[in-house]
Amino acid sequence: MPAVVFEDSYIYVFGGYEGNGRIDSIEQYDVTNDCWTVLLVKFPLSVEAETAVLISSNEVVILGGHDNSAGTKDAMILNLETLQFVKLAPMPFARFLHCAQYYNNSIYVFGGVDNCSCQKMSVTDFQWHPVASYQEFINYNL
Repeated sequence: MPAVVFEDSYIYVFGGYEGNGRIDSIEQYDVTNDCWTVLLVKFPLSVEAETAVLISSNEVVILGGHDNSAGTKDAMILNLETLQFVKLAPMPFARFLHCAQYYNNSIYVFGGVDNCSCQKMSVTDFQWHPVASYQEFINYNL
């Protein structure tokens, strides 16, 4: 399962699994012209089941995923104009098959295999913080 984001008139597909193993390509789909391009930059991790979140018109944050043995804590940002990756502070917990959403200058990360917690990362300082109310909610309601 690859990570996917939509930006303006493009859909970006990051990595994933292709029958024989994990892939490191990044594909760009031009929705207007119905045209696919493989970007020249490679995804620096060999993972699947990661998430990607668009935080500005040219920045995507990619989180977690599963390598050959386990979930990862990896976090990185890709500039879609320069095609440069920068490593960010790792997530507090390894995650794959999780969800992430950008809201009000923070990325919220929920769940995943073996993890029922929620953390948020501020995109102003790229630091992680717990969302304790989520764990309390899970404990009392699910």
